Amino acid sequence: VAPGLYCMVHIRFLPDTLADYEDTLHVVTEEGLMAIPLLARRLPPNLTIPHTIDVGNCYVNDLRSVIIPCKNQGGRGRFLLIPDYEWPEPPEDV
Repeated sequence: VAPGLYCMVHIRFLPDTLADYEDTLHVVTEEGLMAIPLLARRLPPNLTIPHTIDVGNCYVNDLRSVIIPCKNQGGRGRFLLIPDYEWPEPPEDV
């Protein structure tokens, strides 16, 4: 690129996961190698849910339904509510 001029480089990023990415773009110049950090981040999901859910009085063999207010105040995501006993054990290498 001549002095005083510029060029535009379009970088296309197509991730295959929702993970954060860090990489480096290396540009070769007459002065040597220039490293430009590349960062790709997304706004993580943030589910708000009450810490305690009060279902009120419930008699034996009676059914009680409540509506639980939940809101995702972050980025896109999917959520699954499961009981503690179904929660998977963490991997041993973590």
